[in-house]
Order: sequence, then structure tokens, then C-alpha cells
Amino acid sequence: MPFEPRAFLADFGLAKSVATGSSLTRTGVALGTPAYMSPEQARGETGSHSPATDVWSLGCVLYEALAGRRPFEGESHAAVVAAVLMQDPPRLGSARPDVPRGLEELVGACLAKRPGDRPRDGAALGDDLDRVLRGEPPAARRPRRAGTAALAALAAAAALAGLLAVALPDRADREVAATQVLAGPGAPGPTAAESQAARARALRQTDPVAAARHLGDALAAEPGRDEWRLERGLLLWCAGDAAGARGEWDRIPPGSPSRAEARLYRGFEGMFEIEGGGLGRKGILRSDFEEAERAGGRLARLARAAMALVERDWSRVAPALEGEPGWEASLLRACAEGERPGGDPMAEIREYDAALAEGPAFAWGFCNRGACRADMGDHAAALRDHEAALRIRPDLAQSLLNRGHAREKLGDLRGAFEDYTAALRSRPDYAKAYHHRACVREERGDAAGALADYGEALRLRPAYVEVLVNRGGLRRACGDSQGALEDLDGALRINPKLPEALSNRGNAKQSLGDLPGALADYEAALRLRPDSPVLLGNRGSALALLGQTGAALEDLDRAIALKPDYRDAWRNRAILRQQGGDHQGAVADFTEALRLGPGDPEARAARATSRMALGDTEAAVEDLREFLRAAPGHPHAAIARENLARCEERLSARPGGR
Repeated sequence: MPFEPRAFLADFGLAKSVATGSSLTRTGVALGTPAYMSPEQARGETGSHSPATDVWSLGCVLYEALAGRRPFEGESHAAVVAAVLMQDPPRLGSARPDVPRGLEELVGACLAKRPGDRPRDGAALGDDLDRVLRGEPPAARRPRRAGTAALAALAAAAALAGLLAVALPDRADREVAATQVLAGPGAPGPTAAESQAARARALRQTDPVAAARHLGDALAAEPGRDEWRLERGLLLWCAGDAAGARGEWDRIPPGSPSRAEARLYRGFEGMFEIEGGGLGRKGILRSDFEEAERAGGRLARLARAAMALVERDWSRVAPALEGEPGWEASLLRACAEGERPGGDPMAEIREYDAALAEGPAFAWGFCNRGACRADMGDHAAALRDHEAALRIRPDLAQSLLNRGHAREKLGDLRGAFEDYTAALRSRPDYAKAYHHRACVREERGDAAGALADYGEALRLRPAYVEVLVNRGGLRRACGDSQGALEDLDGALRINPKLPEALSNRGNAKQSLGDLPGALADYEAALRLRPDSPVLLGNRGSALALLGQTGAALEDLDRAIALKPDYRDAWRNRAILRQQGGDHQGAVADFTEALRLGPGDPEARAARATSRMALGDTEAAVEDLREFLRAAPGHPHAAIARENLARCEERLSARPGGR
């Protein structure tokens, strides 16, 4: 039967014609998808390709299927090639402890640097897989790791072949060397400027400031490299130098292949610079995005999605980005999830994960992901994100504020205070930082400092509702009930449906003797939050003062059922029971209140009164003595001394004395 030619579709990163030796490119240039490319392919040794080369690629696929990650990874193609040439992959057992030892050895053999150490072809690999499935060891075993001398010999041989231009002490130098590997044997070495650009590529995901500096050096030598200027602007933006970024992008002339992408990033800068209120710069954004859109293709889709995001037209964002790859698309999707009503915080975090894994180290990306994690209650992860943002941009006020918030939630009040103070040094008009620092000061007992910070926040934002509510509560606690009433009236004029403001205003009114007004506020708050133990306790207190004992006890019973550790409710119910003659119930409630708050001398003195009424004189004496020891200058101390003397007299009058 005559030979009938057929066409097959193949991934040319994995396939090569064995019959013709065609490499589909110029002689000596590395061919293949870097993550699956064998060392001999990476070195451009086209004449050394064999079935063992395909075994390497199959080993990469097996490793990825089992470990969930590729055996060789890097920030760029050049970095992956450097890993293929010079690194062993992490052992499979570290990612999948359940992988049989024989299978781990076989995959390691497939990824041996020398072709002769691998299974000779697919048939031999299949035979070894059968052995592993039967529980037998494979014929091919992972070779021992090369010793120091062997690695040195490998590096020397590569250098003699013209593959490595420099020693490889760090990732930046590996990037330079791997760039030369990709160029192929015999190609001229990189220029000094190209070496600086390679170092920048190696640092873009860890240190954008240093990466931008390297690209600045490269551009000083070769100022016409628009692709470097585009990247340097991006890195400057990531590090917080928006003006420097715009300066680089604006120097890219019309007609340059990098121009449209520069305009897209320029639009991004205006959109994402949250501290400067970037979403209000629609005129500038529109012209930037329109120029990017005229380029067509991927840039047009990203520009349309970005403009829809600025205009908050959520119906246009998702269709424009559907299936769109790349860190820019992930960043836009993350922002859309964070901004749109009913956004999915888990989806937002996933998109920031993708953007930060693929793109440069973007300070705002870490900051926003940290804020999302904090909203979900994961304050430890939020802390890590804000620390990452601050390594890139130490003066980023929002991350300083958010790291302080995470520290506060994790119990580190001192660290939180330091962060809020640093945020104010970076941005003195940051009302939110004054608010948060005031809360920490209040919690640490610095009422004067807290009032000063609340006042500064209100000077900057007079209608700051949360601050009005908090300052009103603190003023009442400090005895300034009239000032508290003014703050809370102001908050409720802005938003009449604030349970905390209604509750605090009720407290202030109660302190000023306006019991009907206090009761009305508590009831209004309970309509908004009917199952609040604190509101029930407050209403119970007001009802008791108005003489409605039965209704007051119902509120306190319900408050305790909802919050069994609500000390004030136990204490107030004890007082009502005592006033009603239920001294047994009063003693039980006072005892629970003192268990929850042992430093309450008044509860101890009141319990002594009920114990005296029940004839438990010895226990009453203990309570009275403890009260006088803890609060000798208390207004009721004289009465307590009289009661103590009376109890001691009773004990002395008993047969046998005390």
C-alpha cells in the first residue's frame, strides 16, 4: 500500500521531527515550552534529541499531575530554563507524601539531567510504570544528586560552551545567564543594558524598587528601548511613584508598539490610586483607555472593562473580561468583586492571588487583598498581606492603617498604635487613622488622648458618624452627658437608624434624668436590633427606674439568656430581686456578677445586705470586710462599717462567742 501523508497537530514545544531533525527555527536556538523542555533542548543541542528527550517531557507532565505544580518554575522563560539546567525539582514526597516510593524514583529518573540516566524511551517507561503498579521497584532509578564538584564541573562546561556569561550567585544573575542560553550557542553575549534589564525581570515580583532602578540604568545606556520604558513605568507605579510612572509612559512616542499598553497602564494608575480619589479622574482615564482601545485585541478588551469599572457599570465588566488571561484581567476582576454590590470576597481573593502570582509586586494588590481578608475575619493573613505591601511601599498609609487594624484584632494594641501613628505621619489628613488611634487610646485607658483624636477626626470630617457615636459614648463615660447628647444628636441627624447611637443617647438621657426619653431611645434601638442583650439590659434598667419592675425583670432575664456572661444584667437583676425581697435570688445573682467581675465592691456590699437578711452573718462579715478593704473611701463605707459592727456583735452574742 503506498504511503499516504497525513498531517498531525502537535504542541511544538514537546514535539520534533526525528526523521528530518528540523527544529523549525534557526540552528542552535532552544526549541520548546520551557517548563517541559529537557536540558539538551535548553542548551540548543538539536543533534542530541532522542526518545529520552520525550521521556523528560513526559516526566514533567507526570510530576505536575501528581504534585499539582510544575517541577521547574520561574518568573520568566529565562528563569525556567535556568532551573531546568541547574536545579533538581523538589522531591515528589514533599508535595504528596502518599506517592509510592517506586513512582517517586521513576519520575525522578525521567527528570535526570543526562539523557542516559533516563528510561531509554516510552516503552521502557511503560514497563517501569507496570512494575510500580505491581509494587516492584522500577529499573530506572533517580540518580544521586550531583555533589559540589560535579555541579562546579557542569557550570564550567556550560561556561566553556558560551552558555553562561557570569557566575550564578543569585536569581538576577541566573536570569542574565539564562537569557544567553535562550539566545543559543554562538550568539553574542548580552550588553550591559540587557544584563540590567534581565536583573529587573528577576526582581519584578519581589522588589519593584530595585527592578525599576536596574531598568533606569538600562535606559540610560539605551534610551530607545520603549519596552523597557513601559516596564519601568509599571514598576514605579507598583512602588508608589505615580508621577515617575506617568513620566516614563508619556515618553513613549505615538507609533511605538508599546504606546497603547502604556496608555492602558496610565489609565490603571488613575483608577487604582485610591488615596488620591482616582475614580474621580474620568476625563483623563477616558482618553487613556480610548487610545488603548483603538489598538484592538486584548488591550481593547481590558480598556473596555476598565472604563466600565470606573463608571460602575457592572453589567459590562464581566463580559469584557470573560476568559481573558493575564494579571491585568485578574486585577480588574478582583477590583470589580470588591466594588460591586454583593461581590464575592472569595472570588476577589482568588483574582488577587492570580494577579500577584503572574504580575509585578503591586503594593495596592497586597493592600486590597489584605483588606478583603480582614473583612472575612482572617486577620493573620491580612497582616501578612499588609506587611508585603509595606515592604514595597513603606509609606502606604492605607496599609499602615490596615496593618494596625489587624494587629488590634490580634491583641497587639501597642503595634496598632504605632501603625496608626505612622499612617498619620505619612498622611496627616487621614481622619480614619485618627479614629482608629482614638479607639486604641480609649481601650488603653487614655480618655484624654482618645477625645483629642476623635476631635481631630471630626475637624477633618465633620459628618464622620462613627466618630460622633464613639466620642458620644466616651463623653458620657467621662461624665459629660450634655456633650455626649450633642454628639449623638448629630450622628442621628445624619443617620436616624443607628442602634449604637440610639443606645448611647439613651444612656446620656438617663444620666441627665430624662427616663422617658431614654426609654424611647432604647425601644427605637431594639426595633432595629431586637436580640441585642445590651439594649435589653439598658431598657430593663430604665424600666426599673420608672417602677416597672415586672417588665424590667423580663428584659434582664432575656438579656442573660442571650448573653450568659453579661455581668451588668446579673447585677441589675440582683438589685431588683433584692428590692422585691427575694434575697436568695439576689445572693445567687450577685455571686454570678462577682464571678464575672470580681473587682465590683458595690456588688459585694449589696450581697452582704441580702446575706444579713437571710441570717448568713459570717458570709456577710466576709463581704463587708472585703468591701472596706477594696474601697475604704466609698460613699457607702460608713454604712458598711455600721453593718459590720452589727454583724460582729451578733456573732459575739452567740453561745461560745465567735
